[in-house]
Amino acid sequence: MIVVSDHGFASDQTRPLTTDSRIGHGAAADWHRRFGIFVMRGPGVEGAARLEEASIYDVAPTILALFGQPVPRSWPGRVLAAALQPEVSRLHPVMFRADDPVRQASGAPRSPKTTKSRASSGKSSRAWATSARAKPQPMTTKNNRGVGLLAEGRFSEAAGVFRQALADEPNQATLMINLGIALRFAGERREAAELFERA
Repeated sequence: MIVVSDHGFASDQTRPLTTDSRIGHGAAADWHRRFGIFVMRGPGVEGAARLEEASIYDVAPTILALFGQPVPRSWPGRVLAAALQPEVSRLHPVMFRADDPVRQASGAPRSPKTTKSRASSGKSSRAWATSARAKPQPMTTKNNRGVGLLAEGRFSEAAGVFRQALADEPNQATLMINLGIALRFAGERREAAELFERA
């Protein structure tokens, strides 16, 4: 199993307050951080290995090496050999190939039915995007502000922000949980427990 991100992601007090993290809802680049994560586990993986640096380009060559497949020489990444057990590297040395894999066409032509359904879903998507843009401040913006205040230890202020957001979206479980966390730190354990139960 491999868990990987192509870049890091803002969290806690580093969350932008004015943009939405969801794709298509805000400036996603505001949330980008240089370093992401790369975690491997399974047969052939060295359990205690720690990689000081890896690139997104290293993922595919490493996967090919784990499956004993040759890595195209033209690919910019490298096999993360330090993450593999020495026995794997010894018994199955990394192989390379001079040619690039042939890319297949991306599927058969669409049927009229598929085209029609995609066209109608496009209309509803546009309508949804328009109504989403009409909201002055999305839930995630308020939630991010509250999370930032939580990280700074300003629990009462965070609770106020989460309450405002819940007034707009009373069934939003994330807001209930975050308000509960803020209240718990502020000593309001009973209300916090009720919110956790509701969420």
